[in-house]
Amino acid sequence: MVREKGLVNVTSLPTLVVDNLCGDAIVANPSEGLTIGRDADLKVGEDNRYMHRIAMYVYAESGMWFLLNNCEHVTAMVHIPEVSRSFRLAPQQRFDLSYPEYFIRFSVKDDQYEIQIKQDIEHADAKVVLPTDGTETISVGELPERQRALIAAYAEDYLRGRIDTIMVSCTDAEAGRKLGGKTAKAVEHYRTALFESALSKGLVSSKEWQRVNQKSRLQLVVVAAIEARLVTADDLKLLA
Repeated sequence: MVREKGLVNVTSLPTLVVDNLCGDAIVANPSEGLTIGRDADLKVGEDNRYMHRIAMYVYAESGMWFLLNNCEHVTAMVHIPEVSRSFRLAPQQRFDLSYPEYFIRFSVKDDQYEIQIKQDIEHADAKVVLPTDGTETISVGELPERQRALIAAYAEDYLRGRIDTIMVSCTDAEAGRKLGGKTAKAVEHYRTALFESALSKGLVSSKEWQRVNQKSRLQLVVVAAIEARLVTADDLKLLA
């Protein structure tokens, strides 16, 4: 929920700019914050009826900037270029903006969105502060080459630009052929290892995992890996 406006000490706050990467950029007002969404200060997804009126909210508190994911069901992916780190931001979860630049990516139905947040600081003196409200910030590490290849095989159509939605677009047998003629049993083994890695590295949360059935878990992992840019079109070269 978007917080009420209040008095904020602005003397130590850096200037913060939020850009929808579509030609609109707004300087956040420390006293009022800045809303992002279909009917917000910074317009995102105006033509998407599933987009929240206010999907994200940037605000100042205790001398710091924060970003709140104001969505009910949409999880955002946050990328910090300075430290090459990504993490998932759950619905109604916030985190402090302590680095010079962030990219926030999220999907609503079949449409994907990206915003940039920049502030006039040279570097961060502190690590990202994890939320203390019972939610979980998930840091994502790199995936082994074999697992990146498996995801690239499953999502080849998206990575080659043939379709606009991240999705598993081939069967296990087809994925095996793309991996150099691997058997169905080998693909199943790779997939099991991928699932274990996704959970242990925090690519998906245990709550997300328990919420979906076995068939949907592969789709969940593939989408999360590509949204986190752990797998990109460059990984297509790993296919046979």
